[in-house]
Amino acid sequence: MSQKIFSILCLGLVLTGCGEQAVVEEAVPEVEVVEVKQEAYTQEYRTNGEIKAQNSAPVATRNGGIVSEIKAQEGTWVEAGDEIFTYTTAGSENEAQIALTSAQDILNSALSTAQSAKLSASQSVQMALQALSSTKEETGLATKHAQENLDLVGQIYDETKKISEQGVSLAEQGLALANVAYKTAENNFANVEASTSLSLAQSQDSARRVSSSVDSSVQSGIALLDEILGVSNLRKNSNDSYEQNLKSYSRDSFSDAQETLRQIFAENKDWYKEENATADYLATYEKFITKVEETLTGVDVILANATTGNTFTETYRTSLRSSVSIAKQNVTTARQSVQNAIHTLESSDLSKDTQLTSASDAKNSATQSLRNAEITLEQTRTTSKQALSSAEINLTNAKNALESAQASAKNSIKQAQLAYDNAQTAQVLTNTQQDSNVLSAQNNLKNLQNNYLNQLERASVSGWLTNFDLRAGEHIGANQVFATIVQTKEAKVEFHVPTSLASKIKLGDQGQVFCSAGQSGLSISFIGITTTSAHTIKVEAKLDEATTENCRIGELSEVRISIEREPQIKIPASSYTWRASDAITWVVSPENRLEIRKIQIDQILGNDVVLKGGLKVGELVVTRPNVDFEEGALVEITNKIAYQTDSTPEEGVTNSITENTGSETQNTNSVDVVTESAPSEIQPTYKLE
Repeated sequence: MSQKIFSILCLGLVLTGCGEQAVVEEAVPEVEVVEVKQEAYTQEYRTNGEIKAQNSAPVATRNGGIVSEIKAQEGTWVEAGDEIFTYTTAGSENEAQIALTSAQDILNSALSTAQSAKLSASQSVQMALQALSSTKEETGLATKHAQENLDLVGQIYDETKKISEQGVSLAEQGLALANVAYKTAENNFANVEASTSLSLAQSQDSARRVSSSVDSSVQSGIALLDEILGVSNLRKNSNDSYEQNLKSYSRDSFSDAQETLRQIFAENKDWYKEENATADYLATYEKFITKVEETLTGVDVILANATTGNTFTETYRTSLRSSVSIAKQNVTTARQSVQNAIHTLESSDLSKDTQLTSASDAKNSATQSLRNAEITLEQTRTTSKQALSSAEINLTNAKNALESAQASAKNSIKQAQLAYDNAQTAQVLTNTQQDSNVLSAQNNLKNLQNNYLNQLERASVSGWLTNFDLRAGEHIGANQVFATIVQTKEAKVEFHVPTSLASKIKLGDQGQVFCSAGQSGLSISFIGITTTSAHTIKVEAKLDEATTENCRIGELSEVRISIEREPQIKIPASSYTWRASDAITWVVSPENRLEIRKIQIDQILGNDVVLKGGLKVGELVVTRPNVDFEEGALVEITNKIAYQTDSTPEEGVTNSITENTGSETQNTNSVDVVTESAPSEIQPTYKLE
């Protein structure tokens, strides 16, 4: 603490020592401002009004007399036809009693007669209706049976036609199949005949080819014998020892064998002719082969028994025996071939006969089947035609029966309907006549009652009963208006507004009226003429039909309408204060100096104040002035906002308007104001220098 004081003293000495006065810089206060602007706003005007009827109906008596009984009360709701009060006309009681008794007797008689006549007519109508119903039922049943019979016959016809067509179709298919079978059998017979002939020809050709190997063997045997005989002749002159050996070969035997082979071959040289290729010839040829085989065997025996004198003759003999052995094998093979050929030919002949016989039988059977199918088709067509013709006759008869039943039913129903219509007409005439008689008697009695007894007054329309002030025993005259019925379906509210606001209200403007039973909408339907001497004008607004029952005629209620106001200057309520009896606000000049302004307040709207004067558009107003402000003081602006209110008036804040009219003061209705505006537009913060 002492150190801080010491520092201050030193600072003072330094400043004093310099010979100059010390200048202390004061801080400039910071303020927030809004720019003054002028804007239009909507004001909700509230006042009191009276519910009145758009239409009303007077209620008057028909005759004069004395009120006997009150049925309804003043201010109550009545429906059309409700009883209001009764009254009695003057007259002689005896005369009235006699006349009423006579009229009542006439009415009772008329009622009894009417009841009997109406009952009789009703019974006649019921009997005619029963007859009509019975006729419709019977004819309907007959028609139904005829229709069912027609449907059944139609089904039989369709089924007969279907069966006939199917039978004919099947017969035609059978004929087509029989024809195909016949063609097949015919082709099969031709094919079998050609096949067996070809097979036999092939067998014969095969048999003919068998001889080639046999002929080759025979020729080989002949050549072999030529070789044997030739060799012996060759060796006969050159080698005596060979000739000696040849003796044992029996040269004559070789020659005989060769001759035999040549003869056999010559006898069978026509083997290749086609007409010789038969099984019998092959059997003969087999014998020929046997002879060849025997001859070759004999040659082989000769060669086997021969003796040789040297190696050459032994080798030659062995070769000859080998050749003879091969020739014998060829002959043996030829015998087997001939046996096979004989078997083939015999089988081919037997197969040909068997196959041709079978094919011929099949062809004959197919021919008979084809003939039978043709006969069956013709018979089926005839039978089907007869059945279909019979079914068509039955169908025609059923159609005729149905048409007859329908015509009969139509005629019967027409007659019964005519009888029923006549009974109804008679009933209507009877009822009309009897009702007329009863009505005449009732009117007679009613007229007498109107003349002598209590007469009843009823509400002509629905609505609120007003101006009704009759008492029992009170005398009334004929055609006297005794009450008014107010119809609330077209109700209105009547209220007054200040002349200053009259130009802001237009026909058709909407609003609300708050009654004891609820809220109703309204639409301005009449605006009075503005005069210089009047402070208010009369305005009428029609209530919504959907909610008009919430308000009763004669009821005082609160009316609210919205009024568009001309553009005026508004500032925040926080930007003004009071000095003595004047409302003031602080304005910041272009030099950032404070200026005090007196303002004239028009009205306070919640957080806003509407001014009549004192400020100009574009000036900057301090939003929260300080009580220590002095005019001309320098300030620093921290922001600049173009003021647009975004607040609504606080609930219940009102502005009372009082105007003097001549010698008396008229307190106009309280006003609540709601301002509609766009959201505030925040400007960038800047400082004025």
